[in-house]
Amino acid sequence: LYFSPNIVTYSDAERFAEADARVEYELIPQASAYIGYRRITVSLKTKSNEVLDTGFHGGVRMSF
Repeated sequence: LYFSPNIVTYSDAERFAEADARVEYELIPQASAYIGYRRITVSLKTKSNEVLDTGFHGGVRMSF
């Protein structure tokens, strides 16, 4: 969970929040595959809550 209060947001935004939950599976010690769900919202001065992005995502994370 990432949250930004109004003191560090910009322009007409008052708050920013990003929630992310995912499951990872280690393919090899240097690579993991993952699938998850993400929701990003922002509170604006003109509207109370606006959803910027929501949905499932997946990928591969590699480290060297």
